[in-house]
Amino acid sequence: MKKIIAVLLAFLSMATSLAAVSKHKALLVSGTTAEIPKEAVGVISTDDKRALTFRWDFNRGFGDWSLPYDKITSVAYSQHVGRGVGSSIALGVTTLGVGAVPMLFSKKRQHFLQIDFVDAQGIPQTIVFEVGKSTVDSLLAVIERRTGKKVHYYDDEPQESKTASK
Repeated sequence: MKKIIAVLLAFLSMATSLAAVSKHKALLVSGTTAEIPKEAVGVISTDDKRALTFRWDFNRGFGDWSLPYDKITSVAYSQHVGRGVGSSIALGVTTLGVGAVPMLFSKKRQHFLQIDFVDAQGIPQTIVFEVGKSTVDSLLAVIERRTGKKVHYYDDEPQESKTASK
């Protein structure tokens, strides 16, 4: 019984550490700029009409990064749809007879924003954020309007699994 509890606790700790970014936040996934610490979590703001801003609170402290809209060369958005750690937990719980089968059918959507830009020295740079689902639509609309660049949309979900309810 102790082993079963230990396995469940391990799965739960993995679930909290691998959870998607909250619906109003953004997570730096990758990029060529060293100005933002890796895996910084914060808020992308479009309040300034001249620049996109990312403000984060990280274990190394607070930070603020600004990107003028006229330096942005392209913007891309993609979704990754898959099964998260919840599926693993559900499988473990189901084998114990608790019956968490509905979790097996849940989907986890991750929203990614890639911004290509030219830095102050004229060097091409790229940055990729995982963006919370509540901010995606308005963020893309503002960036498209202020940059004058069309957002490129990429979707990795197979066509046959799409439904009209999206």
